Amino acid sequence: MIIFVHFYFSIYTCRTCIISVDNYSDGKYGNIRVKAGNRLHAEEIEKVTGHPYTEDVPYEMCFPKNLNFEDYCYRSAILHQQLHTYVELYEMHLWLEMYLLPLSSENEGTGYCLYSYNVTPGVDTRTRTDVSPEVSSSVLASCIKLHDAKDFKECLDEVVKDVRTLCGARRCCVILVDEEARESLVLADSLRPEYNAKRTRESMNKSFYTTVESWGRTLQGSTGLIIKK
Repeated sequence: MIIFVHFYFSIYTCRTCIISVDNYSDGKYGNIRVKAGNRLHAEEIEKVTGHPYTEDVPYEMCFPKNLNFEDYCYRSAILHQQLHTYVELYEMHLWLEMYLLPLSSENEGTGYCLYSYNVTPGVDTRTRTDVSPEVSSSVLASCIKLHDAKDFKECLDEVVKDVRTLCGARRCCVILVDEEARESLVLADSLRPEYNAKRTRESMNKSFYTTVESWGRTLQGSTGLIIKK
């Protein structure tokens, strides 16, 4: 099996590895490990970490710990989704192009996926068109609304409502942050009609900054984080 895996990897001309995800009966995931990788992957990990490459290790020994990355691995290995996305490494002014393909597993409690990745200086817009027509249409409509807006505040409220509706969220808001004054201000806000918010707009303006301040540590270098309930 190991011989076959490494032979199979040899046909890939980009950095590629196999990732395992432990799956629990309550729908949560457990350990995420890099089981094996091709030569290009091993060379990349050794260059980045400065340590000899080893296999069957926690993914944090190869890649930065990131909740979005864990979600992608879970969706591919456990939910059997084929995924392609770009992630901005904004501190390095680079983009990471990611492909994840689900693999079959004989172990009911563990799923596997193939992870191929490449670092690029920019985004190929031709390969970013693989989003659903619904999302593409909504993004275009929002751009047109903002471009033609006569009342920016009123238009922004409408766009935030559109985003909330598209995501099926209870609440969506845009928050301005003043790091010097250590203040936050809700610029636009949309709530589902039957949703009783625990935090009012006023309380988020006055005391929400300490929460906003923690987002940097939570994001861990990402430009965004999707939290699912």
